[in-house]
Amino acid sequence: MEIKDGSLIIGFFYTPVLIPQTYKITNSQFVCDHCSEGFRSAAALRKHCQMIELPETHECTKCKLKFHNQILLETHEERCKKPPETHHVCHLCGKRLTTAFNLKNHLVRHAGTRPHKCDKCDATFSAAAELSSHRKTHTSERPYACRYDCGKTFRFCSARSMHERIHMDASKRIYQCEYCPKSFVTPSDCRTHQKYHNLTRDHSCDTCRISFKQLKHYQAHLKSNAHKTLEARARAVKK
Repeated sequence: MEIKDGSLIIGFFYTPVLIPQTYKITNSQFVCDHCSEGFRSAAALRKHCQMIELPETHECTKCKLKFHNQILLETHEERCKKPPETHHVCHLCGKRLTTAFNLKNHLVRHAGTRPHKCDKCDATFSAAAELSSHRKTHTSERPYACRYDCGKTFRFCSARSMHERIHMDASKRIYQCEYCPKSFVTPSDCRTHQKYHNLTRDHSCDTCRISFKQLKHYQAHLKSNAHKTLEARARAVKK
Protein backbone atom coordinates (compact mmCIF):
# COMPACT_ATOMS: atom_id res chain seq x y z
CA MET A 1 0.00 0.00 0.00
CA GLU A 2 1.30 3.46 -0.81
CA ILE A 3 0.10 7.02 -1.13
CA LYS A 4 1.00 8.69 -4.40
CA ASP A 5 -0.13 12.08 -5.73
CA GLY A 6 -3.05 12.28 -3.31
CA SER A 7 -4.35 8.84 -4.34
CA LEU A 8 -4.40 5.49 -2.62
CA ILE A 9 -2.84 2.59 -4.51
CA ILE A 10 -3.63 -0.90 -3.23
CA GLY A 11 -2.18 -3.74 -5.27
CA PHE A 12 -3.53 -3.43 -8.80
CA PHE A 13 -6.46 -1.25 -7.76
CA TYR A 14 -6.35 2.51 -8.03
CA THR A 15 -8.76 4.42 -5.81
CA PRO A 16 -8.79 8.23 -5.93
CA VAL A 17 -9.03 9.89 -2.55
CA LEU A 18 -11.08 13.07 -2.78
CA ILE A 19 -9.46 15.72 -0.62
CA PRO A 20 -11.43 18.98 -0.36
CA GLN A 21 -9.42 22.02 -1.33
CA THR A 22 -9.56 25.13 0.83
CA TYR A 23 -10.16 28.37 -1.03
CA LYS A 24 -9.48 31.72 0.60
CA ILE A 25 -12.53 33.92 0.13
CA THR A 26 -11.56 37.56 -0.18
CA ASN A 27 -13.71 40.69 0.05
CA SER A 28 -16.84 38.74 0.93
CA GLN A 29 -18.83 38.98 4.13
CA PHE A 30 -21.54 36.69 2.79
CA VAL A 31 -20.18 33.22 3.49
CA CYS A 32 -22.20 30.02 3.82
CA ASP A 33 -21.37 28.41 7.16
CA HIS A 34 -22.41 25.04 5.73
CA CYS A 35 -19.91 24.76 2.86
CA SER A 36 -17.75 27.95 3.20
CA GLU A 37 -18.84 29.27 -0.22
CA GLY A 38 -18.48 33.06 -0.50
CA PHE A 39 -20.94 35.32 -2.34
CA ARG A 40 -21.07 38.92 -3.52
CA SER A 41 -24.41 39.74 -1.93
CA ALA A 42 -26.90 38.62 0.69
CA ALA A 43 -29.37 37.77 -2.08
CA ALA A 44 -26.88 35.39 -3.71
CA LEU A 45 -26.14 33.74 -0.37
CA ARG A 46 -29.86 33.39 0.38
CA LYS A 47 -30.47 31.76 -3.01
CA HIS A 48 -27.60 29.34 -2.35
CA CYS A 49 -28.99 28.40 1.08
CA GLN A 50 -32.43 27.81 -0.41
CA MET A 51 -30.96 25.61 -3.13
CA ILE A 52 -29.18 23.31 -0.70
CA GLU A 53 -32.23 23.47 1.60
CA LEU A 54 -30.61 24.68 4.79
CA PRO A 55 -33.10 25.09 7.66
CA GLU A 56 -34.15 28.60 8.72
CA THR A 57 -33.14 28.69 12.38
CA HIS A 58 -32.27 32.38 12.94
CA GLU A 59 -35.27 34.57 13.81
CA CYS A 60 -35.60 38.34 13.71
CA THR A 61 -36.79 39.55 17.14
CA LYS A 62 -38.74 42.43 15.59
CA CYS A 63 -40.71 40.89 12.71
CA LYS A 64 -40.25 37.16 13.48
CA LEU A 65 -38.97 36.35 9.98
CA LYS A 66 -36.52 33.44 9.91
CA PHE A 67 -33.23 33.10 8.03
CA HIS A 68 -30.72 30.41 7.15
CA ASN A 69 -27.75 31.83 9.06
CA GLN A 70 -26.54 34.69 11.25
CA ILE A 71 -25.15 36.74 8.33
CA LEU A 72 -28.52 36.87 6.57
CA LEU A 73 -30.26 37.68 9.84
CA GLU A 74 -27.92 40.60 10.58
CA THR A 75 -28.34 41.95 7.04
CA HIS A 76 -32.11 41.81 7.45
CA GLU A 77 -32.07 43.42 10.91
CA GLU A 78 -30.23 46.47 9.56
CA ARG A 79 -33.09 47.05 7.13
CA CYS A 80 -35.79 46.03 9.58
CA LYS A 81 -34.73 48.76 12.02
CA LYS A 82 -35.32 51.49 9.43
CA PRO A 83 -38.56 53.46 9.86
CA PRO A 84 -41.36 52.57 7.40
CA GLU A 85 -41.16 55.94 5.64
CA THR A 86 -37.65 55.10 4.38
CA HIS A 87 -38.97 52.04 2.51
CA HIS A 88 -39.95 52.12 -1.15
CA VAL A 89 -43.53 50.90 -1.48
CA CYS A 90 -45.02 49.37 -4.64
CA HIS A 91 -48.26 51.21 -5.45
CA LEU A 92 -49.66 48.09 -7.15
CA CYS A 93 -49.27 45.42 -4.48
CA GLY A 94 -48.07 47.27 -1.38
CA LYS A 95 -44.77 45.41 -1.13
CA ARG A 96 -42.02 47.34 0.68
CA LEU A 97 -38.57 47.36 -0.90
CA THR A 98 -35.37 48.68 0.60
CA THR A 99 -33.99 50.62 -2.39
CA ALA A 100 -35.30 52.56 -5.37
CA PHE A 101 -33.39 50.18 -7.65
CA ASN A 102 -35.21 47.16 -6.20
CA LEU A 103 -38.54 48.95 -6.57
CA LYS A 104 -37.78 49.71 -10.23
CA ASN A 105 -37.01 46.05 -10.95
CA HIS A 106 -40.12 45.01 -9.05
CA LEU A 107 -42.35 47.28 -11.15
CA VAL A 108 -40.89 45.86 -14.37
CA ARG A 109 -42.16 42.44 -13.31
CA HIS A 110 -45.63 43.87 -12.69
CA ALA A 111 -45.63 45.38 -16.18
CA GLY A 112 -44.77 42.04 -17.73
CA THR A 113 -42.17 43.60 -20.01
CA ARG A 114 -38.97 41.75 -20.87
CA PRO A 115 -36.66 44.42 -22.30
CA HIS A 116 -33.43 42.44 -22.02
CA LYS A 117 -33.00 40.26 -25.12
CA CYS A 118 -30.33 37.66 -25.74
CA ASP A 119 -28.28 38.34 -28.88
CA LYS A 120 -27.73 34.59 -29.42
CA CYS A 121 -31.33 33.36 -29.28
CA ASP A 122 -34.91 34.61 -28.88
CA ALA A 123 -34.95 34.51 -25.07
CA THR A 124 -35.96 37.71 -23.25
CA PHE A 125 -35.76 38.67 -19.58
CA SER A 126 -37.17 41.27 -17.23
CA ALA A 127 -33.85 41.87 -15.43
CA ALA A 128 -30.31 42.38 -16.72
CA ALA A 129 -28.95 39.92 -14.15
CA GLU A 130 -31.17 37.17 -15.57
CA LEU A 131 -29.86 37.87 -19.08
CA SER A 132 -26.27 37.79 -17.83
CA SER A 133 -26.86 34.38 -16.26
CA HIS A 134 -28.57 33.10 -19.42
CA ARG A 135 -25.67 34.14 -21.66
CA LYS A 136 -23.43 31.62 -19.91
CA THR A 137 -25.45 28.82 -21.50
CA HIS A 138 -24.17 29.92 -24.92
CA THR A 139 -20.48 29.62 -24.01
CA SER A 140 -18.21 26.66 -23.38
CA GLU A 141 -16.68 28.30 -20.32
CA ARG A 142 -16.99 26.30 -17.12
CA PRO A 143 -15.15 28.43 -14.54
CA TYR A 144 -16.43 26.69 -11.41
CA ALA A 145 -14.32 23.61 -10.64
CA CYS A 146 -15.31 21.09 -7.98
CA ARG A 147 -13.39 21.99 -4.83
CA TYR A 148 -13.02 18.31 -3.94
CA ASP A 149 -10.70 17.93 -6.93
CA CYS A 150 -12.77 15.31 -8.75
CA GLY A 151 -12.18 17.02 -12.10
CA LYS A 152 -15.71 18.22 -12.86
CA THR A 153 -16.36 21.83 -13.85
CA PHE A 154 -19.57 23.85 -14.10
CA ARG A 155 -20.96 26.97 -15.74
CA PHE A 156 -22.74 28.14 -12.61
CA CYS A 157 -21.72 28.35 -8.98
CA SER A 158 -25.11 26.89 -7.99
CA ALA A 159 -24.53 23.83 -10.19
CA ARG A 160 -21.18 23.25 -8.49
CA SER A 161 -22.81 23.50 -5.06
CA MET A 162 -25.42 20.93 -6.10
CA HIS A 163 -22.67 18.57 -7.29
CA GLU A 164 -20.47 18.97 -4.21
CA ARG A 165 -23.16 17.53 -1.98
CA ILE A 166 -22.08 14.04 -3.05
CA HIS A 167 -18.62 14.66 -1.56
CA MET A 168 -19.73 15.98 1.84
CA ASP A 169 -18.78 13.93 4.87
CA ALA A 170 -21.17 12.06 7.14
CA SER A 171 -21.55 14.97 9.58
CA LYS A 172 -23.35 16.96 6.84
CA ARG A 173 -25.70 14.08 5.96
CA ILE A 174 -28.34 14.69 8.60
CA TYR A 175 -31.37 13.33 6.71
CA GLN A 176 -31.72 9.58 7.29
CA CYS A 177 -33.58 7.21 4.96
CA GLU A 178 -36.51 5.49 6.71
CA TYR A 179 -35.82 2.19 4.95
CA CYS A 180 -32.03 1.78 4.88
CA PRO A 181 -28.83 3.13 6.53
CA LYS A 182 -28.18 5.75 3.82
CA SER A 183 -28.20 9.43 4.80
CA PHE A 184 -28.29 12.63 2.75
CA VAL A 185 -27.32 16.31 2.87
CA THR A 186 -30.76 17.68 1.94
CA PRO A 187 -34.34 16.52 2.54
CA SER A 188 -35.08 16.53 -1.20
CA ASP A 189 -32.23 14.08 -1.85
CA CYS A 190 -33.58 11.87 0.92
CA ARG A 191 -37.14 11.98 -0.47
CA THR A 192 -35.91 11.15 -3.98
CA HIS A 193 -33.97 8.17 -2.65
CA GLN A 194 -36.89 6.88 -0.57
CA LYS A 195 -39.08 6.71 -3.66
CA TYR A 196 -36.88 3.88 -4.94
CA HIS A 197 -37.84 1.78 -1.92
CA ASN A 198 -41.53 2.11 -2.79
CA LEU A 199 -41.33 1.49 -6.53
CA THR A 200 -42.28 -1.91 -7.93
CA ARG A 201 -40.18 -3.58 -10.62
CA ASP A 202 -42.69 -3.28 -13.46
CA HIS A 203 -40.18 -3.23 -16.33
CA SER A 204 -39.00 -6.77 -17.04
CA CYS A 205 -36.63 -8.19 -19.63
CA ASP A 206 -37.87 -11.68 -20.59
CA THR A 207 -34.58 -12.54 -22.26
CA CYS A 208 -32.31 -11.82 -19.30
CA ARG A 209 -34.96 -12.36 -16.61
CA ILE A 210 -34.13 -9.04 -14.97
CA SER A 211 -36.65 -6.43 -13.84
CA PHE A 212 -36.25 -2.71 -13.21
CA LYS A 213 -38.02 -0.06 -11.17
CA GLN A 214 -37.58 2.72 -13.72
CA LEU A 215 -38.23 2.73 -17.45
CA LYS A 216 -34.97 4.57 -18.20
CA HIS A 217 -32.96 1.80 -16.52
CA TYR A 218 -34.85 -0.84 -18.49
CA GLN A 219 -34.21 1.00 -21.76
CA ALA A 220 -30.51 1.36 -20.91
CA HIS A 221 -30.38 -2.39 -20.25
CA LEU A 222 -31.85 -3.16 -23.69
CA LYS A 223 -28.98 -1.21 -25.27
CA SER A 224 -26.30 -2.99 -23.24
CA ASN A 225 -23.91 -5.50 -24.80
CA ALA A 226 -24.84 -8.13 -22.21
CA HIS A 227 -28.50 -8.04 -23.25
CA LYS A 228 -27.69 -8.04 -26.97
CA THR A 229 -25.42 -11.07 -26.53
CA LEU A 230 -28.07 -13.09 -24.70
CA GLU A 231 -30.71 -12.02 -27.20
CA ALA A 232 -28.53 -13.21 -30.10
CA ARG A 233 -27.98 -16.56 -28.39
CA ALA A 234 -31.71 -16.94 -27.80
CA ARG A 235 -32.46 -16.32 -31.48
CA ALA A 236 -29.78 -18.82 -32.50
CA VAL A 237 -31.31 -21.51 -30.26
CA LYS A 238 -34.77 -20.95 -31.75
CA LYS A 239 -33.40 -21.51 -35.24
